[in-house]
Amino acid sequence: MSHATTMLAAIEATLESLAANGVASMTINGRTIEYKSSKDLLELRAKYLREVKDEQDQANEVSRIVRAQFGSV
Repeated sequence: MSHATTMLAAIEATLESLAANGVASMTINGRTIEYKSSKDLLELRAKYLREVKDEQDQANEVSRIVRAQFGSV
């Protein structure tokens, strides 16, 4: 599993937890854990989604280069 895939899974799990619990931070035994904002998490999710898609495209040898020729040949 690649770094991008691992991070995407972690970000999505955090978003699900945040949506389900509505908790952005918590304190246990004097230690505080604070999640990033939903906006930040969604931006990171979009970044890692692109990276995972790029990795999948490379693995499937998909090229994003489109060649076109205009005019007479």
